[in-house]
Amino acid sequence: MLTKEDLIYTTTKIVKVLYNNKEIEYKASTGFFYKTTSENYYLISNKHFYKDAKEIMFRILVDRNGDIGECQMKMNVTPITHSNYDLGVICINSVIDKLKIDNVTIINKIITKEDIVPLTNKNFSSIEDAIIIGHPNGEDYGYCHMPFIKRGVISTPLFLTYNDENDFILDCFNIEGSSGSPVFVCKKDIFYLVGIQKEIRRIDRTNENTGTSVCIKSSVIRDFMEN
Repeated sequence: MLTKEDLIYTTTKIVKVLYNNKEIEYKASTGFFYKTTSENYYLISNKHFYKDAKEIMFRILVDRNGDIGECQMKMNVTPITHSNYDLGVICINSVIDKLKIDNVTIINKIITKEDIVPLTNKNFSSIEDAIIIGHPNGEDYGYCHMPFIKRGVISTPLFLTYNDENDFILDCFNIEGSSGSPVFVCKKDIFYLVGIQKEIRRIDRTNENTGTSVCIKSSVIRDFMEN
């Protein structure tokens, strides 16, 4: 069960390290933590970001006997990607196991399938306000490199498809680096994951940002992670 105060701890900035000949390039996106019912831990983002990733860096917030800080992680990865949707994950079991051995408490909130409910007209109305957590343009702030919080509106009802896909449109101005950001909707003071941002919608002729984004529904995430 996610409360309003939990949301800011669900994400981390992911930086992939690209080695091009003798040059090193860094690209950033947003990801969020997920634990399956089989007790496996993953970092979820978009397939287009993970596509060429061989090495990534990210941070986990921890409590060391009252001393709040972060652990900088760097690991080689082999991403797992969805065959039909812009969704990718990496397994971080080794990272979680190491933190458990070190006897530190993880502060980040890890999403599970209990934080995802069916996107039906019984659970959601035609108009829903949304909260988006992420690292636009790879930015963060503060000692623990926290994400930014944004508000938006679900532009297409969650219980309908968009362009015959399990997507919806989010009315919230976003920029690059927001890909992979989780989208939450509040019901009776409990926040539920309803989707993940995958791309900014642009005007064809001018490439201008429309202020809206395409998001993949959380049902796709749940089925991908639990099956």
